[in-house]
Amino acid sequence: MPDGYTEPTYITLTFLKSGAIVNMNRAIHSAKIFGIPLIAVFTAGCATVVPSQEIKAGDEVGVHFTCRQKTGEIAASTYSDINNSSLPKSALFLKRSVGDPVVIQAGSELLPASAAKRKSFEEEIMDRLAGTLVGMREGDRKSVEITGDRLANLPQEEQFVKIRRIWSQPKEVRMLLSEYKARTKMEPAVGQQYAVYPAIPGKVASISGDEVLIRFAPAAQEVEVAFGKGKIIEKEDHYDIEINAVKGTLVRTSNLVGRIADADEEFITLDYGQPLAGEALRCDVLTESVKPGEKGTAASSDKAVTQDLNGAPAKAAVENTSFSEFGSVEQGDLVKVNYTATLNDGTVFATTRESVAKDPQRKKVSWFKAPGRYEAGVLVAGKEELLPGLGEAVLGLGAGAKKELRLTADKAFGQPDPEKKIKFPCVRTLPLIIRMPKVVYVKQLSSDPVLNSEVDLIPYFKTKVTEVTKGDVALQFLARDGQIVTEEYGTVKVSVKGDQVTTTLVPTIGAEFPLQDQTGIITATDGVNFTVDANHPLAGKDIVIDFEVVSLSKAKDAKTSTMN
Repeated sequence: MPDGYTEPTYITLTFLKSGAIVNMNRAIHSAKIFGIPLIAVFTAGCATVVPSQEIKAGDEVGVHFTCRQKTGEIAASTYSDINNSSLPKSALFLKRSVGDPVVIQAGSELLPASAAKRKSFEEEIMDRLAGTLVGMREGDRKSVEITGDRLANLPQEEQFVKIRRIWSQPKEVRMLLSEYKARTKMEPAVGQQYAVYPAIPGKVASISGDEVLIRFAPAAQEVEVAFGKGKIIEKEDHYDIEINAVKGTLVRTSNLVGRIADADEEFITLDYGQPLAGEALRCDVLTESVKPGEKGTAASSDKAVTQDLNGAPAKAAVENTSFSEFGSVEQGDLVKVNYTATLNDGTVFATTRESVAKDPQRKKVSWFKAPGRYEAGVLVAGKEELLPGLGEAVLGLGAGAKKELRLTADKAFGQPDPEKKIKFPCVRTLPLIIRMPKVVYVKQLSSDPVLNSEVDLIPYFKTKVTEVTKGDVALQFLARDGQIVTEEYGTVKVSVKGDQVTTTLVPTIGAEFPLQDQTGIITATDGVNFTVDANHPLAGKDIVIDFEVVSLSKAKDAKTSTMN
């Protein structure tokens, strides 16, 4: 053994700031050989070493994690180098574009399933990890198991989404130049790629005047889509993608994860009601940095995540999300949408959602009427149906997509027209017996006059046919003196004096009043006259429509089938 040699001391140090493990054996060995005090190796470049403090609730913690399913497949990870590794990955795995740690506020309380909101898969993971960080230190590692309960507060139609098992793509599509530009944000060029379904890509074949011709052709006869293997079948003028959907299969569509709840010959039912798709995940966690929070602060889980996995500020999981593998909505497609429409201040005037209609905390317009059945509305894409702008807003979206549409008054229900504000007298006096041309009688009552029959000619009391001639009809009002009639728009008092009958209306402000071919709103009265505004009640108002595309049927299918 050479002089001056000492048996090396082997120590492995973990440099957790970078997440890499560096073997320091060689450095320590060299220090002993050359007589360098061992302490100098560790203190070079720094004066003191301060032990890290325990993480407290409210601290902002830089975290790396990798979460696996029970099968061992990776479901989510903050390490970008895993993207192209050979490690097994789940159908839920989403590649990450950056490799920095995510920032999580420690100790955030997880909202109960009955109050929780739907978020992205990764945000759900980070919400659950937040509570496990308290008590750890910078550089610590921990392995934890996380689970997620069904979001009980979500309506059934938001938990479960139906899509067609067979998707259709025409071999050729012609569209206006303006429509092509609006969809692609590009000038068309021959050979340019254009896809509705990624499995059947399209190319611009020709441009003629203001029309663009796109031809589609599959790259293979079998494809993998989010919901299983798809078989492409060629028809005379289109291709069908027939999906072999297997119940229980995990699926990921954009930020949402779920599983196939059911599948039959026509539809696939997707369950998006469980935050982690019902999986129990084992997560390996590394705390890289700690920024002390304000003393004693702890956020709820809806504020726990300050960044998403790619370093951007965290945002709603499904806002403006489009699931391209469902196929996007095109002109003429039949689309099911759930929506809630409000004024700018949040006052609800229309909704398909039972949870909104029955929520006593949600302010509603005075004339709000709950729907007879709580189900998604159906519209033809591109047409003005259900609500202003909605038919256009669904274009380019996919089933499951959520979006907020804001419209100014001009684009919503227009500006109020002064000529549609009509004054009526509160008091009306009529002869007890009147005559009218027979043709007018038939037009108003849609039947021929029958002698001594009683008909509903005006409100408040019956009218009796007392004479019928070749050209006209005599009618007598069967009014009773002192009669009180209560209507939705007010109270009417009836008086009969001699050969005259008088009605006096005490109108209800804000009530609907029937007009000849529409209804108006009673807006004012001075006791002599009352004013009915026949403008739309939302004329002059800006509106907000929060909607979700529940399902879609391509225009070809919509002609021969109805959506369930």
